[in-house]
Amino acid sequence: MCWNPLRHLPLSIMWALMVLVLWSPFAHATGEMSPADLLAERASALSEGTDGATRLRYTIRVPGKKDRTVQYAMLWQNTPDHPKLRGKALLFPELPPSLKGIGYMGWFRRDGGPADEWLYLPKMRVVRKLTKHKHHHGHHKKGDAAAEEYGDVIFGHQDLILRDASLDHHKLLGIKPVGDVITQVLESTPIKARMNFPYRKVVRFIDPRNAHTLRMELYNEGPQPVRRITFEWETIDGIDVWRKVTGQELLTPENDQPTTGKATGIGQMITSVTGIPLPPSEEVTGGRETVLELEHLVLNPGLKERLFTKRGLTSGPGRYFK
Repeated sequence: MCWNPLRHLPLSIMWALMVLVLWSPFAHATGEMSPADLLAERASALSEGTDGATRLRYTIRVPGKKDRTVQYAMLWQNTPDHPKLRGKALLFPELPPSLKGIGYMGWFRRDGGPADEWLYLPKMRVVRKLTKHKHHHGHHKKGDAAAEEYGDVIFGHQDLILRDASLDHHKLLGIKPVGDVITQVLESTPIKARMNFPYRKVVRFIDPRNAHTLRMELYNEGPQPVRRITFEWETIDGIDVWRKVTGQELLTPENDQPTTGKATGIGQMITSVTGIPLPPSEEVTGGRETVLELEHLVLNPGLKERLFTKRGLTSGPGRYFK
C-alpha cells in the first residue's frame, strides 16, 4: 500500500482536522442527510468488487485450550442490479476433514431480512433448504470432537457484512484514536429488530479518509459492549478489502460474567442439519478470541451466475481452489 502523509501528522493536528471536517459547511451541503448518515453511507458503500474467491481461515482461541482451526473455500457474487438481493455466496468446509464435501449457499437480502439458504449433504446426495427452525434448534451433545471445532466462534456473517445504512438510525459520538488513526465514532441502532441481527446497537470507529471501519463494538441490552471486532484492510487491484478480522468476547461489568453462546453462521447450520451437535456454552474467564484471515483472495474473476444454484452447490468450489 502507498505511503500516506496523513498517517504521519501529529495527533493534535489530526484532532483539529477532524473537527473541521465534522462541522464544516461542506458536510451539511448535501441536502437532508446528516453528517452521521453521510458517514454511514460511505462506510456501507465501499466496493467489494463484482465477485470473488477466497479461503476463510478461522483461528479459535480460548484460554486454557489448544487453538483450533476451521477453514472454508468461498465464492461470492454481488448483485447490484437485483431489486431484492444484495449478493450470493457459496461456502465449502475444508477443515475439519469430517465436514469436507458439504456445501452451503446463501442469497442475501437488501432489506436485512433472513437470507435464503441451502445445504448440500453429499452422503445423502440432497440439497436441503434451511429454515429458521433448523438454524436455532439443533440437538446438542457434549464431547463431539467435530462439533467442538465450531464452538467458541465469536462472530458470524451478520457481524461482518457491510450492512445497508438505510436499515439503521445513525448518530456521531465524536472522535477517538484507534492506533495512529483518528476515527469518527458512529453509533447505529436498527430501525426494525430482526432475528438475524441480534444487537441493540453497534458502535463503529471509522477512518474518515477512506471510510474503513477499523473497530466495531456490539451491544446487547446492557450498557457495555459484549463483543469487539477489529479490521485490518488492504488494497488489491484498486479495491479496499479487509484481510484479517479479530473478534474478542468481553466481560460485562454489571454481573462480571462472560457472554456465552453457540457457534454462529454456517458452522451452526451444518451442525444442526447434519446431526453433528454443537458443544454447550461454557463459562470462560475472558479472553475468548476468533481470528478470521482471507487467503488466496481473487477479485473479479468473472464467476458465472449458474454457479450460485443448487447444481453449482453440488459441484464443489471448482478450479479456484485446486
